[in-house]
Amino acid sequence: MKMTPRLYIFVAISMLIFPSMAKSASFPVKTSSTQEKSNKDKHLVVRDGVIMPSSNSPEILQGFFIIENKSPNDMLLQNITSPICDRISANHSDQVKTSNDSANFDIFKHLAVPHASVMVFPKEGYHLVCYKLKQQEPVKDTAPFTFHFLGGLNVTADFSYQNHE
Repeated sequence: MKMTPRLYIFVAISMLIFPSMAKSASFPVKTSSTQEKSNKDKHLVVRDGVIMPSSNSPEILQGFFIIENKSPNDMLLQNITSPICDRISANHSDQVKTSNDSANFDIFKHLAVPHASVMVFPKEGYHLVCYKLKQQEPVKDTAPFTFHFLGGLNVTADFSYQNHE
């Protein structure tokens, strides 16, 4: 909501008449986009990332991770990318493939990450799937995955590579 000069005057007078409103009133604070992005970077963490070959298809990797949003704002995940994958999408361990499966149903293309929350993507639930590996196995013990959020915020996390359990 954009505050006009009249609205500022109204709020100021209201706070004089009703002092209890002063505690809950909030005025927009202008900050630079660099400052906002820097603050969001500190509050949004992707951690405990692990990738391993799928038991059904060794050329597909499954990824498990945790997203932690420590900020007071909800965030919107729009995509996940990695240099080792041609395409990344979401899958659920108990999900049954249907003929209607498409990228339109991928939760990682439009996932709200609530403020002050921790979201876990375990082996038994929703997790990421890395299709069409660009190399047979990651060259190192880790592979970078970048999480792209609305507003241009990108968070990159190294996922540890593990063989089947």
